[in-house]
Amino acid sequence: MEIKEYFLGLLAIITGLAISDMVVSVHALLRRFGRTRWDWLPMAAASLVFVVIVRSWWIAWYTDWTNTPLWQFLLILIQLICMFLAAKAVLPDEGEALDLDMMEHYRSSNRYVWSALIGMILAFAAAAILNRLGSAERMVAWFFEWGWELPIYCVPLILLIAVQRMILHRVIVPTLLIAWLVLNGGSIMQ
Repeated sequence: MEIKEYFLGLLAIITGLAISDMVVSVHALLRRFGRTRWDWLPMAAASLVFVVIVRSWWIAWYTDWTNTPLWQFLLILIQLICMFLAAKAVLPDEGEALDLDMMEHYRSSNRYVWSALIGMILAFAAAAILNRLGSAERMVAWFFEWGWELPIYCVPLILLIAVQRMILHRVIVPTLLIAWLVLNGGSIMQ
């Protein structure tokens, strides 16, 4: 086996656990459909987290992991753990109260979810930047390929953490979901 196969195996386990947790949470919500007070905002947030997880899987497939130093591998693991934490928190678990208000859950967990996504993005950026420190040309190429998107994602996430006015969340969360799909959707199957 090549190093890429070992790495992708670990990536598959962590992303699989994240997606599995989200599917189990959706299952529990559907089982108590009539006892759940639904709102589209938490489901949009869950969709965003799901898209981020799936996109990270595709990024890993076309990355060359040969000669990856331990520090970069650890930063990638931090990125994966942050994604898992966001997935774990974005939807309520089955063991929570029988009657559930989705907005109450969103209000209690959204800062955690958005912080985890920022952690994921920063770990990704740190690994990319540290890997290119010796080459200004590679740094500029990375910035124009990936780096320019970081403020598009991080600034709204910081706003979501700082401002707990749900009207703002109802604008930013679907906008982020659309941005993530538009900016990443065209190249996902290349």
